[in-house]
Amino acid sequence: MIGCTALRSYDTSALKERGEIASQQADKLEHTASATRQQAGELSQSWSDSNGQTASGKLSQRADELHAEAERLRGIAPILADCVQELTAIKQSLSQADAASQANQYLTVDDHGRVGFTDKLAQLEADKRPEQYANADKLQHQYFQALDAASRADEKAALALYALRGIAPPFQAKPDTGPVDLSDEAIADQLANSKQGRYGDCYFLSSLTAIARANPQFIRDHIKWDPKTGKYTVTIYENAIFGVVERKITVDPKEVAADTGHTHGPKDSDLNFLSIYEAAYRKSVHGSIFTNTGCPPSAAMLAITGNEADFTLLKPHSFDEIRKTLNAKPPGAVAVGTNTGPPLYPDPAKQPFENRIVPYHAYSVKGFDEQGRIILANTWGPNGGTGSDGIDYPGEVHLTEEEFRKFIMQSSRTVP
Repeated sequence: MIGCTALRSYDTSALKERGEIASQQADKLEHTASATRQQAGELSQSWSDSNGQTASGKLSQRADELHAEAERLRGIAPILADCVQELTAIKQSLSQADAASQANQYLTVDDHGRVGFTDKLAQLEADKRPEQYANADKLQHQYFQALDAASRADEKAALALYALRGIAPPFQAKPDTGPVDLSDEAIADQLANSKQGRYGDCYFLSSLTAIARANPQFIRDHIKWDPKTGKYTVTIYENAIFGVVERKITVDPKEVAADTGHTHGPKDSDLNFLSIYEAAYRKSVHGSIFTNTGCPPSAAMLAITGNEADFTLLKPHSFDEIRKTLNAKPPGAVAVGTNTGPPLYPDPAKQPFENRIVPYHAYSVKGFDEQGRIILANTWGPNGGTGSDGIDYPGEVHLTEEEFRKFIMQSSRTVP
């Protein structure tokens, strides 16, 4: 993926110039083709024997070849013009992200658009840190969107330039993944900014999020785009009487977009890999039932991977066990189910905002912070939300192991 520094200095004028040259070359070739075709006609009339007709035919063939080459070059020019327009707009988006980054003393950004925190965050009051976590996710989304779009435009421009020179590109073009980008960067962006819709499938989304975070290639292997039909095929596994059955489920992204309850990005209309996967799962036997009623993450992990998850009941895995799973080679995925809340368990309303855990809910495990606390990501999105109990909950919580055992009843882990 193109970096911030390269994008800031990207010279779109060079692409514009090459596009103009392509148009000029096309005009010259077309002019030559017309002259050659006229010459062929005159030759056919003045030289009527077989030799004359053969010569005239060769000239006509040459005129057709020149015309075809002119059309090919004429098709390249608008591609480069589009790239110039796209990259100009993207550079403006990058400038806006840069301005937001420079204005926030708690955030820092590397050349890949990854947002981190400055030392000043530790000096900020604990109850104000969730706001900066949300700002970081929002800013990283801006950077990833800009860099990802720039990378696609740059690749398109590169392919056009190689075609202009009439040689094959020395790189493999990225596969077409349809309206949902499935690059590593795009998947990371979608994970950071995804928001659960109205379905009660937090157990599925938390498991899918954890799996995608551990192995984004797994997502690409199980979501396939067919440009001919304009639909995705998603692999889902169902636990049947005679074992686990693999199903290939077709998903029309237009139908998903029309479903106002789907998981989405920063905008309600945003599609992402989670919404496509969610739509497929809802078409399965188990998903059609449990996305409306809820289920433990272990059931979702089986549906996603086809393998039984290692899960606990009433007592979660220890921090050491979870660390080993996340740091394994290949890395594993962990999702957890929370307790049912009061009266048997801590009342969320009495907890500090940054430590509030939604009762009877599922979270994915992002990892551990510098203080050794576990980081749980809420499927409601980076800004959290308001529960049915009227209580506001954060999008991310950091818990000590003691706190973790108070709020978490069940944990599931798998290696995708």
